[in-house]
Amino acid sequence: AVPVQTPSESRTAFLLTLHQHLLLISTTMTTISRLYIPVEPAPASRPKVNKFGVTYAKSHLAYVRAATPYVVVQNDLTYYPTEPLNVTMSFVCTKAKTSRLLIPRYDIDNLVKLPLDIMTKAGHFWKDDVQIAEIHATKRFALPDEQAGVTITYTLWEE
Repeated sequence: AVPVQTPSESRTAFLLTLHQHLLLISTTMTTISRLYIPVEPAPASRPKVNKFGVTYAKSHLAYVRAATPYVVVQNDLTYYPTEPLNVTMSFVCTKAKTSRLLIPRYDIDNLVKLPLDIMTKAGHFWKDDVQIAEIHATKRFALPDEQAGVTITYTLWEE
C-alpha cells in the first residue's frame, strides 16, 4: 500500500523542497559566504521613542545579544564585496506544542531585518546592506531534533 500523506505532511514536504531548492540556487551562483546563526529567529520590532531615547522589544534585544557572537566568529570572507549582492535566508523556527499553524507566525520581512542589521553592524560582510539587490527567504518549523536558526548565503548579484 502507498502511504497517504496528510495535508500537514504534504505542506511540510513542500516547504522542505522549497527550502532545498533555494539553497541549491544559492550554491550554483558564485557564493561569497555562508553563515549559520543557531539562535531562535525573532522578528524585528518597531523602535519605541521615549524621553530616555529609543528602545526595542525584549525579544528583539535578546536576539541581537544572542546572535551577534555567531556573526562575528563565522566570517569566512576572502574579500570584502562592494558589488550588488543576492541573499538567500532560510529560517527554521521551533513550533509551539499547541500550535496549529503550518508555518511560523512572524512576518518574513521582519525576520529578515535583524540578521542583516547584525551583519551590517559587524562591518566585515559588506560595506552596507544597501548593496543587497535581491533577497530570497523561507520560513518553516524545525523537524524533530533539528535546531532552530537561520542559514544565510550571499552571492554576487547577477542581472
